[in-house]
Amino acid sequence: MPDFLHLSAALLALLGLFLWFWSGGIQAARLKRQIRRVAIFAALASALLQAAGSAQATENPDVELWASAAPVDAAPIG
Repeated sequence: MPDFLHLSAALLALLGLFLWFWSGGIQAARLKRQIRRVAIFAALASALLQAAGSAQATENPDVELWASAAPVDAAPIG
């Protein structure tokens, strides 16, 4: 499922980017604003899908998180 979410988020981000740049060539100010609003909405939806995919990835019980630390019984240097 996270793969589908990440793919959807990437496609929405590309759609938003395309719409934003495409609206630059439009002369009608009202249409340009509407297209840019759709582009911003697509980028926002993309970010939310990315966050949802990341949240699902961290809830996986098969994943072990390891912390990096110096060993306790290490002899002092010097």
